[in-house]
Amino acid sequence: MSSDDISYFLNIAVIAGTLLALSFVTLQFFLGELLKRFEATALPVFRSRDSDEVTEPCDSLTPPDSLKDVRLFDGDPLVIFMAFSVAVTWIQFLVPLTLGLTAAWLGTHLMVLAVELTCLLVAFGFSFVTRNKAIKRLKPYLTRDELLWPVLGGILLALYVVAAGVALISALPAVVSTAPYLAIWHRWGISNEHASLLVLKVVCIVSLLVGTYTTNKDMFIFFKSIASERMRQRWLESFLQERYRELKRRVEVASSKLGSDTRLADLEQEWNKGCPEIISTHDALNEAGPASVIKVWHDLINGRSGTPSWMLDVPRIANWEARVENSLKRAMMPERKLLPEGSIAAGDVLLCYKDAKKVIGDRIKKVTASDYTHAAICIGGGIAAESVLSGLATVTIRELVERYDHIAVFRQPLWSAPRLEELTSFVQTAIGTNAKYNVPGILAFVRNKDAHQGSLHEQFTRFFDGDLEPISPDRGRYFCSEFIVACFIKVGIIDQSAAVLYRPETMSPGDLGRDPTFGLFVGYVSARKGYVIPLEDEFYNVTTFDEIYSKD
Repeated sequence: MSSDDISYFLNIAVIAGTLLALSFVTLQFFLGELLKRFEATALPVFRSRDSDEVTEPCDSLTPPDSLKDVRLFDGDPLVIFMAFSVAVTWIQFLVPLTLGLTAAWLGTHLMVLAVELTCLLVAFGFSFVTRNKAIKRLKPYLTRDELLWPVLGGILLALYVVAAGVALISALPAVVSTAPYLAIWHRWGISNEHASLLVLKVVCIVSLLVGTYTTNKDMFIFFKSIASERMRQRWLESFLQERYRELKRRVEVASSKLGSDTRLADLEQEWNKGCPEIISTHDALNEAGPASVIKVWHDLINGRSGTPSWMLDVPRIANWEARVENSLKRAMMPERKLLPEGSIAAGDVLLCYKDAKKVIGDRIKKVTASDYTHAAICIGGGIAAESVLSGLATVTIRELVERYDHIAVFRQPLWSAPRLEELTSFVQTAIGTNAKYNVPGILAFVRNKDAHQGSLHEQFTRFFDGDLEPISPDRGRYFCSEFIVACFIKVGIIDQSAAVLYRPETMSPGDLGRDPTFGLFVGYVSARKGYVIPLEDEFYNVTTFDEIYSKD
């Protein structure tokens, strides 16, 4: 080994030693912040190494009070992350430190270098895998490069394996005879010593760079985890002190008012006697079962000091509060009674809630921003007309209702007997001419709607100048809501001046329900026994047709 090589490895070792010493500052940050969590926790913490039966947890004790120290700390993903994050960083600094000092002092003792690198490789692999598992359990926000860590870690491990293999193959000939073809670098005239020094130099440099990068990133992951946990704990403290008791009081008031009302069952099920269906973020509590998690919850609401609230999954509790609030609103609001199918009249627009064909329904919901994914129109006699994939057709109201969760009914008072006759004639003619489903119109719906809204001024100008062609309801192909608008244009409820605004190809089912031109909300129809209209339904709180036109 030349003097330049010795100088190189000594310098590398000094840099690695300096960075290793600085990493203790990071460790102090980790430990200091983590200790704050445990300082506020009151647990007996039994010793795992204590074999005295007197100090074993009694059978009557349950987690977390019965936890031993090994389960308390090893079951906490944040502790595991901290421990193995530090291990990964230290190993990456120990690689150049150990190899540099060995190479500088002992020269090219390749077998020693190979054994050292192999031992560090095994320790790094175990620590890296365990650290990544802890990150997966913590579920912190990860940047794009942090998401690539498993791949980058695999590449680094492969580099270590190659370096250890080259050093080992180069060292073996001095001990035992080996196959010459293993030292492939001989083909290019490179000696064993030069090949080993090259890969060791590369490993040392890469380890320094990756170790520094990992230290920086792990500090931010720890920061994100601790910051998120503190915000969750602050939220939980606020919830228990300010809102939980009020929530409990409101549930009790609602229960007393509702009596045997069917809406009470939904509220009581969600309230669950004041206990959310929570899980723990700690392995020991999850393994012990729901009873242990519920015990921690009851200790919290009863104000027991030192309760390990950090073991609970706080976001689930927040979701539970929101669900209870929704159940309370639903329970205390006037219930939307379901209408009988026979109350649907000719001319009523029928908006269908959620398509049984999930793929199509989800696509329509995404495009139109409405849970109402289909539209039909009643033509009388318990029959509705609709445009479906197979084309324009009639369907019984019963069959239509059975296909969906529920149907919202809208009624326009401008329907007269002549208009209803014209509606029936229009439907029969369209079906007789084999009107198809407007697949191209559906695919271009968003583009057509945007273009229409952006050119309204120009269209009205052309209409009043007499340059705009009349908008014909006779199209030969329709998607569902397009056909409904065409019906209204055909019978004259929407005249040509208004048709400029209500272009059939730009109206979705949700648009029909939001515009009184197509009728006022009458109520809901559902074929499902015991069905309850979702509180978040967009028409739940809308004033009904009967409320507006009531004689009272």
